[in-house]
Amino acid sequence: MNHRRQAAHAADRQGLPGGSDQSDNARLSPHDPATPWPGRTVMRRRDGVFLQTRCFGVLKKVRAWFWWSLGGIYIRKIMNTFRPLANILGKLQGGEGRRKKDALIWTHEDYYKTAFYSDLHPDGMALVDYVCNHAKKHERVLDICCNQGRFLLELRRRGFFELYGFDIMEPAIQKLRQSEDYDPDLLRVEHCLAQEYFLNKGDSVFDWAITYTATIELIHPEFDIFGELGRTVRKGMFLVINENGHNYPRFYRLLHRMNGFRIMAIKKHMGGSVLIHSIKNGLEFRESNLFS
Repeated sequence: MNHRRQAAHAADRQGLPGGSDQSDNARLSPHDPATPWPGRTVMRRRDGVFLQTRCFGVLKKVRAWFWWSLGGIYIRKIMNTFRPLANILGKLQGGEGRRKKDALIWTHEDYYKTAFYSDLHPDGMALVDYVCNHAKKHERVLDICCNQGRFLLELRRRGFFELYGFDIMEPAIQKLRQSEDYDPDLLRVEHCLAQEYFLNKGDSVFDWAITYTATIELIHPEFDIFGELGRTVRKGMFLVINENGHNYPRFYRLLHRMNGFRIMAIKKHMGGSVLIHSIKNGLEFRESNLFS
């Protein structure tokens, strides 16, 4: 065996047939040892790497399938909903750096500044109609991750004058401020992360909060967005949410209840989303006392 290996190495150095590649092929091939195995271009020691890569590829596909299966979604919901698990998940994924990385990828995003995201389609108009039917025009409305402000601008056209919003997409905020209907005295928007926006906001500074899918669902669960909404929102929320979709599915209905909101209505919306209308616990009692 040693003699055969020495001969193969000598052939390699001289560039002659019968080198180590062909020796490996000969041991693995039923063909004549002098003839390379047809279709085989790597040595045996390289096959381990090839098979390992294939195995990792298969495992990655299985993981992706499970991640979006019903069982995987429920496991993610549990991890993303409950604070201790969300905190552990955040630490494992990089903590504050991961939270900001998740959001900052959208900072200079241009695709979502197209006409589709600046105009209101019928489903979006349905949210505005619902807000107008349940909120008063003098009340303060916050649009969470407002993008180009299509909902804020429509509410402004319908007579609301205490409107607030924020978004991490700087081009979107710039486009909003260039709109003919934008008035900085009536519509106050900021370009910032969600966690930065709520830092300097006092308790009960907004009457209502609204959002329209692919917003809250993309915020890392280590940041307690519902806790901040429970602190800063006085009356209630109108949230269009995809409960099982996007990066961080959660038990959104439970989160409402955990943070002091009572769900008044749940309506089916586009693309598997739902409109969740909630009010703060005790709101009806407080308002009845005001007019008694």
